[in-house]
Amino acid sequence: MSQQRLQKYKLVPPNNLAPFHRISTELGHPDFYPPKPGQDEDQMTEENVKRGFVDVPFVKNEFFPAHDILSEQLRDPNTLKNLGDFMTDVMRRKNETNTFQGSSQFMVPTIVWVPSEVRDKWLNDLAGNIPLKILAKNVPKGIDGTNLLELVTQHRVPLARATWFTKIVGINHRLQHHPRNGTIEYTKDWTNKFNLFIRKQSSNYDPAKWKYWHRLLRWTLENLIQADHWQTALWLWLVQQFLSEFQRSRTLMRLLIETIIKKLQDMYQHPAIIMKLDLVIKKMKNMLLALFLTTPDMFVFPVCWNTYKDLLRRVLVEDSSKTDTPISKDLKRQRERYYEMVRSRNDMFDEKKLNPLGMGNPQEALLYIMISVLDKVNCHNNYHNITVEYFRMNGNFLMMEREISTHIYTLCYWAITPFREGDFRIYSVCTILDIWKNGSSSEELLEQRQSTIQSSLVEFLDVYPFGKNELNEEAELEIISRLFGELTRNGHFSHQRYLQRLIARGDVRPEKRNTERSLRHLRYVKWFAIYEPELHDLNQRWHILYGVNSKDTTDKKEFDTFVNIIAEKLPNMLSPKANDLDAPMVDDPISDFKYSLNFDNESLDFIKHTTKFCQLRVIQEFMIPLVKRFVQNAPIDVHNWRNPTQPGSSLLNARQLATIIQVIELTKDYSSLLELIIWVLENSMERSIFPLIVDTIKRHERIWESMGKSDVVFDVLMKKNNQLREKRKTEICIVKYLLNIVHDDKKLKFEQDEFPTMSPSLFEAIRRHKNRLGLKIDQLLNQTHGFKISNAHQIDGKSFDSEHVDGYLHHILEACADVIHLHAQNDADLVDARKLLDVFGDLLRDVGDRATNGFDTVFKKWLNDNIRDDVDSLLRQHSTYRFLIFFIILVVRNLVKMETVLEHLVEKNLSRLSDKLLSQKQLDLDGIVECHNLVILLRLLFMHHEHRDSLRIPLTIMEIQKLQSICESFIHNKEFLIIISSIFHKLAIIENSLEPGNDLVNELRNIRIDFARVYWFRQLCIANVDNVYNHFVKGNKKLINNKEIERRMIDIIQSGLGNFSYDGINGHSSSLCFANLQKIFSTVNLWNIQKSRVEFYMCMDKIMLLSDASSSGSLRSTILPYNIKESDEDLIMEGTEEEMDNMKRVIEYFWENLVLHGNKDCLVISHIIRGIREEVASELMERGLAVLERCDELIVSIEEVFRALLLSIGDNKKLEFSKALLSQIQRIDDENKSDTYVSCVMARIKLFVLVANVLAARVTVAVTSNKPDVAKQQPDYNLIMKWMIVLIKLLCDERIHQNGGGANNFDLVLDIVSFLLDEMGKNARAIIVAELKRYQFNVPAIWSNRIKRVLPLKIPQETLGERKHQLDAWQLIEGIGENDDLNNSSIDLSWYDAKVYPRPSKRLKRIDEYEDYNIDLNKKYEEEVNGLETNIFLKIWKTYKTGGEYNNLITYLLDVKSKLKTFVIYVILQSSK
Repeated sequence: MSQQRLQKYKLVPPNNLAPFHRISTELGHPDFYPPKPGQDEDQMTEENVKRGFVDVPFVKNEFFPAHDILSEQLRDPNTLKNLGDFMTDVMRRKNETNTFQGSSQFMVPTIVWVPSEVRDKWLNDLAGNIPLKILAKNVPKGIDGTNLLELVTQHRVPLARATWFTKIVGINHRLQHHPRNGTIEYTKDWTNKFNLFIRKQSSNYDPAKWKYWHRLLRWTLENLIQADHWQTALWLWLVQQFLSEFQRSRTLMRLLIETIIKKLQDMYQHPAIIMKLDLVIKKMKNMLLALFLTTPDMFVFPVCWNTYKDLLRRVLVEDSSKTDTPISKDLKRQRERYYEMVRSRNDMFDEKKLNPLGMGNPQEALLYIMISVLDKVNCHNNYHNITVEYFRMNGNFLMMEREISTHIYTLCYWAITPFREGDFRIYSVCTILDIWKNGSSSEELLEQRQSTIQSSLVEFLDVYPFGKNELNEEAELEIISRLFGELTRNGHFSHQRYLQRLIARGDVRPEKRNTERSLRHLRYVKWFAIYEPELHDLNQRWHILYGVNSKDTTDKKEFDTFVNIIAEKLPNMLSPKANDLDAPMVDDPISDFKYSLNFDNESLDFIKHTTKFCQLRVIQEFMIPLVKRFVQNAPIDVHNWRNPTQPGSSLLNARQLATIIQVIELTKDYSSLLELIIWVLENSMERSIFPLIVDTIKRHERIWESMGKSDVVFDVLMKKNNQLREKRKTEICIVKYLLNIVHDDKKLKFEQDEFPTMSPSLFEAIRRHKNRLGLKIDQLLNQTHGFKISNAHQIDGKSFDSEHVDGYLHHILEACADVIHLHAQNDADLVDARKLLDVFGDLLRDVGDRATNGFDTVFKKWLNDNIRDDVDSLLRQHSTYRFLIFFIILVVRNLVKMETVLEHLVEKNLSRLSDKLLSQKQLDLDGIVECHNLVILLRLLFMHHEHRDSLRIPLTIMEIQKLQSICESFIHNKEFLIIISSIFHKLAIIENSLEPGNDLVNELRNIRIDFARVYWFRQLCIANVDNVYNHFVKGNKKLINNKEIERRMIDIIQSGLGNFSYDGINGHSSSLCFANLQKIFSTVNLWNIQKSRVEFYMCMDKIMLLSDASSSGSLRSTILPYNIKESDEDLIMEGTEEEMDNMKRVIEYFWENLVLHGNKDCLVISHIIRGIREEVASELMERGLAVLERCDELIVSIEEVFRALLLSIGDNKKLEFSKALLSQIQRIDDENKSDTYVSCVMARIKLFVLVANVLAARVTVAVTSNKPDVAKQQPDYNLIMKWMIVLIKLLCDERIHQNGGGANNFDLVLDIVSFLLDEMGKNARAIIVAELKRYQFNVPAIWSNRIKRVLPLKIPQETLGERKHQLDAWQLIEGIGENDDLNNSSIDLSWYDAKVYPRPSKRLKRIDEYEDYNIDLNKKYEEEVNGLETNIFLKIWKTYKTGGEYNNLITYLLDVKSKLKTFVIYVILQSSK
């Protein structure tokens, strides 16, 4: 094989590197220095050989200034002359180099004299398709100036070919004159003639000529779009010259407006250039404002409006100070009025827009605004801003006292309504009132506001409607008492003045005590708490309630019972031996375990339902002093130095403090709770209670925020952490909590404190926990593999890598499971097993804290190994109850997330069981046991203290508190909602498949009922009612169509919303469902409208699910909730006769009783039915069309009802709706009832707006996918043509426009026509307009220009020569049918002394590059203006250039209009090729 020869290397510069000069190639390329033959580096001189080549700089010493070297030479006149000559020569050569060089092949066409007939024939050929090279042989002479423009316009010469003819004439004129001055003079003369001709065409409007000049307008718009920021001002000026022509076409105006808005948006997105382009921005804003004030119709463009609505509001309304001239108040109001008008006209076409409630009632509108402001309150809101907005504190006028009372009433009602979630609302009310009251500017105003608050609160107590909030009387009294208790605590409500007010009004007199008002206030007095009461306050309350000589002991019995309940849980704190304690008492895991359990149900009910007066007395007079007595906070002195208890140590253990916290949380007295935990933190050093306190703080963070106490809590924790750090005993729970809330600059400090409290050795930690278990358990542990490797050196440290620790955690978790199995075989007592499980929980926490990625991954792996579908599954063992407690302990100690247990343990196994049932199999005994154990686990996780007698797995108070905290944290978590909805859907499948007498069926039914009544789930339903319905009912319906399953899921949501489901078959009867439907609409208001909407959904679902009793059998025999058959792509409802009768009854009630003859506003009804299922909406729509056909005149806002229904139905139904509306309008027009014609027609037109976009989209698809002849035969095309004809006839109808009196109706119809044309594609729009020109419309004189702007109906079609296609004005605007190859030859630009300059880069410059923005502009402008203007013009330019004042220069250019016209028109003509 021959060896391949090496090719000779050729030096080639990079491909993408341009040379310095295209002619002087010897200059090479920038930053590219190739080697050259004979260069100095290659010379083999003695110096180079010995020392190497040294490049000697031009200046030997580069560290000294060159001033002394150059100053003398620069003073020499000869040197300055040489420099000037050199620069002049450079500029001359540059000018010569950049000049276009003539082509040797191009021959200048000569012009000859010809007769007029030959001239006309030549112009016709020019307008046709004759090649230009043939026409160039005999160009007619004598056509110049205005005559040239008239002839090319008359013969309809295409713009590109007319430009070619103009250039030929100009070249011949230049050859006859001086090459330089002749060109300039001819250019100026041509520019003036061209400008005068355009002006003349604009003033004398001729449709045929105006149509020809549309190409020039489009060309101007295209250049404006392509122009960069500094060129925009020049092109805007040119647009301004032809603005009247632009305003004759909606399409051109739409393109112009959208172009200006896009450029403004781009400039605002780059703040670095705003200051440099301030004048350009002002010019664009001024033009936009001028267009807005003169032609507001053009801004009814929903797509553009919705995209740039924020920018448009900023430019059209808010930025009045940015314009060149100050704006008068009248003009500003006019702009605001126009803006609101245009905004409402655009919003009308938004089919998904939800109009605010209360539009027809001023009081309801005000209430809706107040509710909207209050609903913004959450844990991270700025309460000051909300207060300012709510009480309108930033307005010029203060609210009247009556209006303030209304706002305070609404504020209190918002705090206690059950239709909003969260206990924080009560404290938010106090914070808002405190900000408003203290925002007064004087003491007098402060006292006046305090008096207003007191009187408004008393008025609230007088008129509050009991029983209207779906709560019983006791529940309403409880929440009102809590609200007024906090108002009293914060100084907004005086209990003493309230009692005096009652006495002064005579409400407590014996003869009035039985009246409704007296009974109401006596209940208030009994329930209201008194803070820091004096003896006379208590006596006054006693006399008002029970009389002077009464011996009633109700309050004392209530107090003593409450104290006894607490004493039973805290016996050691109240025993005589408590004073002798010198350390916290250690509870025995077995004998003292009963004290750690939650209160029994009877005690819980008593604590929750006792009066606030009693609750506060117990907390303030008994519980808090009891806690303070058990903390030794006295400093050491001569009297107590022998006391073995150190100052700051606590005699409380965690179990006792948890019991006290539990009692306070049951009373919901969070102010007292905060007072207690802050005091304990400040005065105690007992480490065992710190995790409990931190968990309590985390559980109620939202309440501390609403109180305004978050900073106080943070400061106390920071102080405690610093105190512990000084003693080198930092608590990890405090450190982790602070680490999550501090800023980044402080995190490093807490990260250093995160692990100092761990044992230095894992072996020591394990040994400490093993010693707590005793010898017997220790022997069991030592037999397991996990504990055998605990002494290994490689895992004995403070922390481990994720990969390594996962393996060890899995081994130790397996060891714990083995010991639990062995322990279960020897001891059956669950209470005794709790000691073992608690120790395992503490042990795993110590090990898990050393893991870098938590415990979840290990737990999932362990679940896969131990829970399977066989007899060895963990959920089918004798020790299952112990493992259920073990799972709870792992969750409570933050080792495993609750969602991990639910998803990978509960949901996964329930899915396996339900899938087995769906595959027509039955559950065996093991499967039933497994499902039963999973139900028990769900009870423990979700219901905590909601025990059933059959459940004997006790939870401690601390565990209940932790589980409750975790569940409440998921109220706004969508992923958690998906998990629990899937779990209960699987449970419903299992329940529906079992025999009715099975014990598991009762257990599944009970957990469904109990879960729906859990407090945190009911709060979740209130906060996320739409999501709850979508996931529990709507989402699961797609998985399986089964009536019984869906009914059970609906029952859960109904119970969660407070409407307890009916039991038995009769509970689901049509009469009860129908009664519930009537109740929903009779009780709906602005507070519960969201809840009412979902209740309406579920009520309609249940009505559709009604069937005979045979459908309640097993899963295999259950029929579908409704059968749907497909016919012509439309959904048609089918079902049993009973179902159809129920549905007909509901539909009749909806339209006849609610919409047409009901007292409810249609807007409220639309909010309720919004989002309803498609099949229900279709049935309601069918009846709605019948109502429209029957009733000519419609009630106000009925279109909102149809808007809500149309959101849920398909496009085919919407098209049917539009057909029905069209037939009704034609019928009304035929009947010609003059008195009701306008109202009847406009009601249908408002309804058509809702489906106009669907019709336009269908027509666009039909035209795009078919040929024009085929498209015209499509039903959608015929439908839109009928609508367009009807709408245009309405525009021309005097009954609609009323010669200017019916502006609103005319605007609506015109907007619909514009919207239809805008939404259609380019081709569809051209075909529709061409079709409309066949009809003769009598366009009225009034507003005729507005109609012609949208539709050029009077412009006839045009034929251009013998070309195969026809073009009209509309097609010219759209660019349809233009031939880009008409100009098939070019003219050499060297005839015009044209210069070549590189096109400026279009890339976006960095912020630091905009410093040179003016330099580029100066250079560009000087190069292009060179040779066009006089020396005076250039002198002024150079003056501005030297100062760098770009804005001043643009101002000058815009003032010197003649020069700017010369420059702009010249550039236009020279660049047209």
